[in-house]
Amino acid sequence: MIDTEHPGRILVVEDSRTERKILSSIIQKGGYEVVTAEDGIGGLETAITQKPDVILSDIVMPRLTGIEMCRMLKSRDDTRHIPVVFISALDNMDQVVKGLEAGASDYLSKHLDSAQQVLDIVQVNYFQSLRNQFGDGAVLPDQGEESQDKIFLSIDCLELVSFGVIAFSLRQVPIYMNSVARGLFGIAPDLDVRTLNPDVFEGLMQVGVAMYFSNVERFFHPFDLKGQSIEIRMEEIQVEGKGITGLLFLLKPPVEKVAYNPEVAGEEVAQGPEEPLLPD
Repeated sequence: MIDTEHPGRILVVEDSRTERKILSSIIQKGGYEVVTAEDGIGGLETAITQKPDVILSDIVMPRLTGIEMCRMLKSRDDTRHIPVVFISALDNMDQVVKGLEAGASDYLSKHLDSAQQVLDIVQVNYFQSLRNQFGDGAVLPDQGEESQDKIFLSIDCLELVSFGVIAFSLRQVPIYMNSVARGLFGIAPDLDVRTLNPDVFEGLMQVGVAMYFSNVERFFHPFDLKGQSIEIRMEEIQVEGKGITGLLFLLKPPVEKVAYNPEVAGEEVAQGPEEPLLPD
């Protein structure tokens, strides 16, 4: 177990002095300690020496890009656990995809994400950093009395359920799919879902949102997925005191029709007279 009463150290790597100051101010107001670097080389050196809990980094920077810095950090045993969140403009999404492939955890959109969204992403990745280092033995910071009755499950538990689970960020970017959901969509187990084209989930998103805001009282709703008749349910992901932070989809696979077997059902089967093993 670990004492997590310290505020958490966040490294901001940004070559623009103005952007660096804005991000630092937002994060400090959230109660975190902030250290900064002006480029990728400085970010790499600071990450190695000061071991921040989370890194927020620009992508295009002099001397060393954010993607190159991320690859180097993920190749080191002492820094690979640190979540890296990239900061990017919307016209640079191809670089964001490359950053995710290099090991980044998430990204922020310059000038569009609100201060609260910045803090939400920092908090989620800070908690993930603690779990990366200390597993389930990490003691997360107190989130108030209302959180005492909450049950937090490991993401591994979602691999044990019989239905598909897909989690999306508020930007409708997939951030997690369990094995059942991957099977329904035909997505390889080792593929990072954050690199998928959002169009893959366009139909699912449209139906889920439409049904969520309708007055239909059914828990699951029918959905045609590549010729498969499945049922879906959409819910909001909420963080206490933070509001909506994402979307969660439950996918109920088709029920396979199997022959009824009373022995499997636990019913007694009438036994006829035993035939002799050998004729008289």
